[in-house]
Amino acid sequence: TMRIGIPKEIHAGELRVAATPETVKKFAGLGADVAVQSGAGAGAGVSDAEYAAHTEPRAEPNGELLCLDVFVSEHVAHQLSSVD
Repeated sequence: TMRIGIPKEIHAGELRVAATPETVKKFAGLGADVAVQSGAGAGAGVSDAEYAAHTEPRAEPNGELLCLDVFVSEHVAHQLSSVD
């Protein structure tokens, strides 16, 4: 099973989110397990509740091995350590 993580963006002023609830729904419909970090969509005006029907809770972005983490902006190496 493909596991996809949508973390909260860390860069100041970054209001985008890497996946909308509709995109997450499509990923889940294709059989992926999608985990969205709490607050990931806040800057874009998307609540955790809008993701809830298609995701599992994910409190920490790097707390587990995922197949794919999707970001809007570049991230530093220590943030990507869970996908090595």
